Amino acid sequence: AILVVEKETVFQRIVRVAPSHPILSTCVIITGCGYPDVGTRAFLHRISGQNRSTPVMGLVDWNACGAHILSQYVSLLLP
Repeated sequence: AILVVEKETVFQRIVRVAPSHPILSTCVIITGCGYPDVGTRAFLHRISGQNRSTPVMGLVDWNACGAHILSQYVSLLLP
């Protein structure tokens, strides 16, 4: 699974607990530190395209900015 995290601080917290967590330890965890830059989008597009059955999950704020950030990532994953 791939977990995309909006906030850098949340990303850091998840990375600290991931090695001992039964689910997170099997995930690729990435962040764009807010709005995704070109490198982050390209990386997600590449790793998600290698196996289309790999689930991609997003962890973003529940507001308009979070929805827009999530839509940036979703647009990469649509065929």
